[in-house]
Amino acid sequence: IDDGKRVWLVDAHHLGSGPVAYDLAEAVVSASARASVTAAGVEMLWRWATDHLSPADIAICTASVALTMSDAYRRLGHSKEAVHVAPHVLDTLNRAHSLVR
Repeated sequence: IDDGKRVWLVDAHHLGSGPVAYDLAEAVVSASARASVTAAGVEMLWRWATDHLSPADIAICTASVALTMSDAYRRLGHSKEAVHVAPHVLDTLNRAHSLVR
C-alpha cells in the first residue's frame, strides 16, 4: 500500500510473524517476475530495504526467495514462463549480492 509517503507491505497470504527482510525480499523478487510492476516501485522497496535492514539479511532472504520461486515454477510445470523470468530474478540476486561484496 502506498500512502503517498511510505510503502506498506501487507503479507496476507503468509500471515504470521516472519522476518520483515524475508517479506521485503519476497516483494522485490516477485516484482522482478512481473511486467506490470514499475521500476519506481521496485526502487522504493530497495531504498527502504537498504535504509532499514542489514545487507546480509537482504542478500540471504533474497537468495532464499529466489530459490523457492524457482522450485515453484518447476514443481507447478511452468518452466516455459521461468525462462523469461530468470534473467530478471538473476538481476535482483546480483543487486542483493552486491550489498555484501
